[in-house]
Amino acid sequence: MTVGGSYDPTAVDGAAMAAVDHDVQHPSTHESSSPVTFQDHLRNLATRAINSIPASQAQDIYVVSFFIDNERDDPRQPTLTIGYNTEAQFRLSIADASDEAEARWNYGVWCSFG
Repeated sequence: MTVGGSYDPTAVDGAAMAAVDHDVQHPSTHESSSPVTFQDHLRNLATRAINSIPASQAQDIYVVSFFIDNERDDPRQPTLTIGYNTEAQFRLSIADASDEAEARWNYGVWCSFG
């Protein structure tokens, strides 16, 4: 699951655009109308992304990863990629991995969003 887009705390309307698989918009301000910090912006997106995981899978998750990178190497466009793996996916990956450690911890065989 990738969340990201431009974050401009100085924008008049606070337009902090974000996508979580589809067109999910992050509110530009808190209830008190204070500007949203980048940390709060990421926390909100991560919370929404994690909450979108089906309950049946959530109970089986043993690891969650957060990777922040810049879209097209542009620091004005940070992107947060959230990954996770489940015990069920781990068991399915063992046959194709070089060993159990790779099946468990190699991000390339983890569950994917989208």
